Amino acid sequence: MTKIEVAQLQGILELRMPFTTLHYYHYTKDLLTAYLMKLYQQGEKTINIYCTGQLAEITYYAGMSTPLKLNAIITGDPSQKLFPAAF
Repeated sequence: MTKIEVAQLQGILELRMPFTTLHYYHYTKDLLTAYLMKLYQQGEKTINIYCTGQLAEITYYAGMSTPLKLNAIITGDPSQKLFPAAF
């Protein structure tokens, strides 16, 4: 590949990246919404989100589009003490 071909390919990938990311967001949100709705139909009323970053954000928005009530967002290991030296 020539430098020009590599630059053209890189340009194409940069143009596709936002669409790929947007596709990932919508696809993941749709999957999570369907899963959360299934939980609601099985009798669940509240959800706890245990994750961080993009997945936590997508899960949060998926939960907002369901009748489930958000109970908590847990971003760390709940089994660990917050201040281990103090106890």
